[in-house]
Amino acid sequence: MAYLDGLIAVWEDVRNSFLDSMPRSTVELWFGNMKMLAFKDDVLTFSIDSAFKYDIINQKFLSKIEDGFEERLGFRVKVEIICEEENAKSDADKKRLEDAARDIEEDEKDSFFDFSEGGTGFHYEGEDEPGEIVMPDPIMPSPDMGDGFEAELFRNRQKEFANETPEEREARIEKMKNERHQAMIKRLREEADAEKRSAEAEKPGMGAWGSTLPPYNFEYTFDNFIVGSSNKFAHAACTAVAANPAMNYNPLFIYGPSGLGKTHLLYAITNEIKRKKPAAKIIYIKGEDFTTQFIEALAAQMTNEFRNKYRSCDVLLIDDIQFIAGKTSTQEEFFHTFNALYEEHKQIILTSDRPPRDMKTLEDRLKTRFEWGLLADIQPPDLELRVAIIKKKAEQVGIIIPEEVLTYLAENLRSNIRQIEGAMKKLGALAFLSGQKITMEVARGCIADLLGGEEPVSVTVDKIFATVYKKYGISKEDLTGKSRSREIAQARHVTIYLIRKITEMSLPNIGKIFNRDHTTALASWETIEKKLKTDAMLTLDINEMTKEVTGSAE
Repeated sequence: MAYLDGLIAVWEDVRNSFLDSMPRSTVELWFGNMKMLAFKDDVLTFSIDSAFKYDIINQKFLSKIEDGFEERLGFRVKVEIICEEENAKSDADKKRLEDAARDIEEDEKDSFFDFSEGGTGFHYEGEDEPGEIVMPDPIMPSPDMGDGFEAELFRNRQKEFANETPEEREARIEKMKNERHQAMIKRLREEADAEKRSAEAEKPGMGAWGSTLPPYNFEYTFDNFIVGSSNKFAHAACTAVAANPAMNYNPLFIYGPSGLGKTHLLYAITNEIKRKKPAAKIIYIKGEDFTTQFIEALAAQMTNEFRNKYRSCDVLLIDDIQFIAGKTSTQEEFFHTFNALYEEHKQIILTSDRPPRDMKTLEDRLKTRFEWGLLADIQPPDLELRVAIIKKKAEQVGIIIPEEVLTYLAENLRSNIRQIEGAMKKLGALAFLSGQKITMEVARGCIADLLGGEEPVSVTVDKIFATVYKKYGISKEDLTGKSRSREIAQARHVTIYLIRKITEMSLPNIGKIFNRDHTTALASWETIEKKLKTDAMLTLDINEMTKEVTGSAE
C-alpha cells in the first residue's frame, strides 16, 4: 500500500531521532524488529517479536514515538503494538489469516450490501465490470423470487432500512463488514486447530519428535563465544569438528557444570555445519527428550520410525546425555544407535554435567564408547573471562558500566554465564526504565537476588582474615597496617594469597584492602607461590585454611 510506504519513511525518521539520546546499537535493540502493519482511523499498528521489548517500549517509549509522528505528520496518531511472541500461532495459521484478510479487503473494495428501496441486495463496483450484478442469497434474496417467504423477508428488510440516513447506512455496512471479518477469522482458526488435532491423531507419538534442529539463534555462533583459559580447549575441539565432521574427534564429549556454554557450542556447531553443508541432516536433542521420545515410540509401536530417524542422520548432537543414565531400555537403544552412526562415520557430539566415569548408573559399554573420541571439559570462567563476558553482554543491551562496577560484578558473579546474562538484562532494563546511571549502589541492589545463597566477596574476605588470625594470632589491623616485622609480613603474604586464590579478586582491589598498590599484592602472591614448591608445611597450612574458608578441600 502506497500510504504505508510513506509512513515507513516517517517511522525511519522517528526511530533515528532516538540516536540523539542513545547509541545506535541500543536503538536497533529496541526498535530494529518493529514492523509497521497498518494505518486506519488514526491508529498506527506495529508488530514486535519479543514480549520483553513489548513491555519496555510500551512503558518507556510509546508516548515519545507518538510525539515523533505528530511532529512530522502534523496530527496525532495512536500507536498500538502487537506482540508476536504471545499472540502468533503457527506459520500456517498466520498465512491463512493474512490471506483471508487480503481476500476480505479486496472483496470490500468492490462490493456492499444494499437494502434501500429498489435495491437488489448486492452491488459490484469494480472498474472492469461496472453496474449491478444480482447475487441471490438465502437470507437476503432478490425481489424476483416471487411471493414466497424469502421474497417477503427481503421486502420487509427494505422497509426496515427505507428511512436510513447516509451516516446510519454507512455505519451499518461497516458493522456488517467487521462481523463478517471476525466470523471468517474465527472459522479459519477453528479449521487450523481441527487440522492440527487431526494430524496428531493420525501420527500418534510423533508430536514430540517431528523437529530435528533447534531454531537458529544469532547469539549461538563461534564468533560471539568468548574464549578464555577455562573453555579454550572445548572451543578449539568444537571448531575442529564443525570444520570436518567425523574426521578427527568422534565422538566429541563436552562436560562441565550447567550454564558455562556447552549448549552455545552445540548451536555453534550446528549453524556452522548447516552454513557449509545445507543438505546435511543434523539432529539436536536433549537427553531427557530422547528418553521421552523413545517411550512414546514404544507406546505407539513406532520404534522402526524412531530408529530410522536417529540412525539416518549425518550429525547427532545430544545435550545433557547424563539423563539417559539409569534408564535400561533407553541406554540399550542409544547403544545400538551410537554403534550404527559410528560405523557409518557419522559425527556424534554429546554434552554432560560430568565426565563419563562419574556417571554411576551409566552402563560400562556406553562409558567406554563415550571415551573413544575426545573428552573436553569447561570450567567456571576465571576473573579475566568474566570481565570480558560482562563487557560483551553490556554492549549487547546498550549500557555503559564504569570500571569500578565492572570489577565488582566480575568478582561477585562467579557461578556461571547465565548468572552474568541475567544480571546484564536486569541492569539494562533498570537503566532504561528509570534512567539511572549504573553505579556501585545500583549494581549491588541489582545482583543481590541473583547471588541467592552465594556468599558475597566481602564476607569471604572477612572469613579469610578471621582464619589467618586463628592460625597466626595476628589481627586484621596489624595485617593492613604498616608493620614489616617478619611474622606480620609472612601472615600478610598468606592472607593476600588466600584472597586472590579463593575470591579471584583483582590485584588493585586487594591492594586497596591492605592500603597498598597492586604491585605489593602481586609480590605477595608470587612469594607464596614460590614457597609452596618447597615448603610442605606451608602447603598444608594453606590447604587447611582454604578448607576452613570454603568448606571444601583442595
